[in-house]
Amino acid sequence: MGGNRQRNAWCPEWLIDGALNAGFAVALAEYTLLVPKNAHEIIADVKDLFKFVETDLNTKLEAVGTQRIDTSNIVVAGTSAGGYVAYLSSMYASIKPKALVPIFAMGGNYLSDHYVVPKTEQFFLEIPFFPSDAYFRSILDLPPTAHVTNTATLDPTKDPRIAFYPYTLQTATTLDFITGIPGLSKQLAQLPEEERAAVVPASAIPLFPQLADSTSFPPTFFLHGDEDTAVKVEESRAMWQKLVDAGVECELYEKKGATHGFDNAMWEEKDEVTKRVVKFLLRHVE
Repeated sequence: MGGNRQRNAWCPEWLIDGALNAGFAVALAEYTLLVPKNAHEIIADVKDLFKFVETDLNTKLEAVGTQRIDTSNIVVAGTSAGGYVAYLSSMYASIKPKALVPIFAMGGNYLSDHYVVPKTEQFFLEIPFFPSDAYFRSILDLPPTAHVTNTATLDPTKDPRIAFYPYTLQTATTLDFITGIPGLSKQLAQLPEEERAAVVPASAIPLFPQLADSTSFPPTFFLHGDEDTAVKVEESRAMWQKLVDAGVECELYEKKGATHGFDNAMWEEKDEVTKRVVKFLLRHVE
């Protein structure tokens, strides 16, 4: 769930190569980006994707002379927002994934202060603190019918979408855009974190992995940097604990001193972690 059909700098190359070498077929899927659509549209994307895999994929592969794949043995991985989509796949896909690999994934705890309390200073890598929404008007002014699934570049100075998520964290509006409910974050911020789940509107509950039936999740291998300021490591820790308490087999790898996107560059433990993750996945496919 990289969000892009092409292998770009945000794709976990280490995992793709490890999976291919282990005999997996790998597919990269796009999904709807937030604004003007919300995460209900992403759930629809997940359902459409897995319906295609279940009913049409092998027919398409045979038509071009390519080997069929076993569509009953699927594992799903995703980084950052793609990790959130990976969570949604375990909740809504017609083919239940045999395992998940969320990599510094959003969605492990959308009710934390990180999402509902505005930031007052620059906090995320090279993304600046924005004094207004002027840079993002091309996104915010899109008509409701617009449907965006990709970005032109990964450079935040050339495409405002690359900086839009940090801006929503800065302004504590991430959940407003995810749910399509203006003011939701502000409402939640007025309550202690432990009381917020009770006031999440019924229409938005399906968008929160942490509020789903934990027993419905497959075995999951989490990866996260412990100095991530875009998606806090506490999100993976919280989701890991929730699944472990429900009896789901899980592993959690925390990269010490690592920030968001740490796996895009060379990292010392890459080969060891790749072997661990691939071994975990192989153990759960038939």
